[in-house]
Amino acid sequence: MFDLNLYQQLANQEGNLFFSPYSIQVALGMCAAGAETETRTCMADLLCVSADRGKQKKTFKKLVEEVVGDGEERPYELTTANALWMHNTFQGSPAFLALVEEVFASQLTSVDFVQEKEAAVAAINAWCDKHTKGKIPTIVNPNAVNALTRLILTNAIYFKGKWTWEFDKDRTDKRDFHGLKEDFKIDMMTCNEQKYPYHEEPGLQVADLPYNGDLAMTVFLPETPAGLATLEHQLAKPAEFERLTGSLGAREKVHVVFPKFKVTTEYKLSNTLKTMGAALAFSDAADFSGIGQDPDGTKLKISEVIHKAYVDVTEEGTEAAAATAVIMMRCTAMRPTMEKWFICDRPFIYAIRNVKTGTGYFLGRFCTQP
Repeated sequence: MFDLNLYQQLANQEGNLFFSPYSIQVALGMCAAGAETETRTCMADLLCVSADRGKQKKTFKKLVEEVVGDGEERPYELTTANALWMHNTFQGSPAFLALVEEVFASQLTSVDFVQEKEAAVAAINAWCDKHTKGKIPTIVNPNAVNALTRLILTNAIYFKGKWTWEFDKDRTDKRDFHGLKEDFKIDMMTCNEQKYPYHEEPGLQVADLPYNGDLAMTVFLPETPAGLATLEHQLAKPAEFERLTGSLGAREKVHVVFPKFKVTTEYKLSNTLKTMGAALAFSDAADFSGIGQDPDGTKLKISEVIHKAYVDVTEEGTEAAAATAVIMMRCTAMRPTMEKWFICDRPFIYAIRNVKTGTGYFLGRFCTQP
């Protein structure tokens, strides 16, 4: 699973984590659609999808359609958008452009990364700001673009949902949160006993905090702060993640105490993705010839993958957004015994996901003061 593989790499960093595996996978999926030979296999392995062109197309089309929906009104907001920003002299393959439009609903914009770099960057950032409803106003800065830049592929995802059972604002108060290195005060929200999808086993509690509709925040809560490392090692195995989330069918009466927080993150993922086995895609030996080429025949490679994410958890619900830009350039050379309590006053892992399909849209770790 791409989301868990990426989490394991990012977990080596200190502090809170929050990102959208969906956004990153879809943005890179557009690149994979134009990958050939060994690079196609490399990208497929990275994204945990089939290298077969037909199967890969079906996988990504299903991912996008699930977020877009079938046109029926939903009790939450969940939107996504994709775009290609292509240098005006670059010769894009008609077959590739048709494919990304069909599968990713991606719109093509011709820009000039050489003579009008500032205008191109401004247009990309305005697009990002619009499709994340102002939560991520910029995704690319001018320093990320140079005379070799030929293509930037962008994805944005936005979510806003209300809890099925809202937290009582009158009961929100400052409490101790027991972090990995030190304790700190944070607003903690309380919800009276409700029937949550819930599971517990030695050293771990898991619960779905549902939103109106078929989405939920799944929270993995170790017994102690030190238990976070053990939990992360456990969740490195997709089978364990599936076992734990699959155990949440039964509903139990639980009191929930959860922190109120807002987190913003930014990642440059090139080195991380190389470590995950995608070094070929970043090298001069990369083969993205299916995307197109410069007039002189020079091919493309990925130079950087930029990802930004935002999450705001309140008594009413959650708002989250994320954006990804893939930049491509020319190749060069404790609880009461009678009642159950789910008190999240120590580090935990959380995922915003569709409980029916299992698709994860956002994934994070909360362990330090935001």
